[in-house]
Amino acid sequence: MFDERVCNDAEVEDTWDDRVARFWETADDEDAPAVLAAMKLLVDERPAGDPEALFEWASAHDFLGHESEAIPLYRRALEAGLPDERHFQAQIQLASSLRNVGEFEQAIDILRGRPDDPVTGAAGSAFLALAFLNSGRAGAAVGTALTALAPTLPMYGRAVAEYANDWRSLRGLPPIVEDAPGSDDGTEDDGLDDDDDDDSDAGHVIFSLDVLSLHAIPALSGLSSLSPNIHPRDNFQYRVHHESFTESNWSLRADRVEATLTAALDTLEATQVDLAALHHPDVFVRAFFTFGSGAETIHAEALQRLAKFNATLWIDA
Repeated sequence: MFDERVCNDAEVEDTWDDRVARFWETADDEDAPAVLAAMKLLVDERPAGDPEALFEWASAHDFLGHESEAIPLYRRALEAGLPDERHFQAQIQLASSLRNVGEFEQAIDILRGRPDDPVTGAAGSAFLALAFLNSGRAGAAVGTALTALAPTLPMYGRAVAEYANDWRSLRGLPPIVEDAPGSDDGTEDDGLDDDDDDDSDAGHVIFSLDVLSLHAIPALSGLSSLSPNIHPRDNFQYRVHHESFTESNWSLRADRVEATLTAALDTLEATQVDLAALHHPDVFVRAFFTFGSGAETIHAEALQRLAKFNATLWIDA
């Protein structure tokens, strides 16, 4: 027997969101007039200034490659107060459109520090990595992409997450020097930078001190180990110290660099490792700095202590 209630329920359930979803299932970017006409009908069903209608209208323009028209519409939709699902999408789509029109820094500002969400997952990190790459910061792009990738890996996820902060280590020896500054941790610039350089990575420092060896060094057994087989040439990999920070004032940054090096070398010295063991030809002691743009200072006393422990200093700047 035909149940009229079923028919009525089906009609009630055909919401505006349902009609929008059907629009996107059939939208053809090669027929721009039809796309805009169909979406305009849907937009006109909502009150003027409705944030969700503004978002869909922006998305239709974006879909057709009209980013310049889409960008102000996305901004209006966000300012009007989108619900979470479309809010997350609008942030990413606005940033992507800005990237496509060459506004890389604006795209980075929107996406930097933005957490993953249940709607878009790690898509924000993917678009942030692209914006970093377009802006010439390959190191920050790789670090961002690896950070997003690490939790999805069935194996070696911890190692990849660790190397996201020190990404050039994945390249082995010697370091690659032609790429841009290293990974970024999302820390905002506090405006105290005395340098004229306005690069958003300026003032960011990443440091690690590691001992890589073909044989075990018992005195270092109390240190944490790096994940095995990242550098196949080294069977034993000891992490002495790892630290990252941002300090935009060059003088304070020099003091912090000095303190970081001192703490790392104090840790190594506290193991009471025989210096001869560190000078063995099968052992490589690596002090690795990644700096943002601008000049940096490392004092002579710190360099002398590094030499004492046979440490090779790598600098990515």
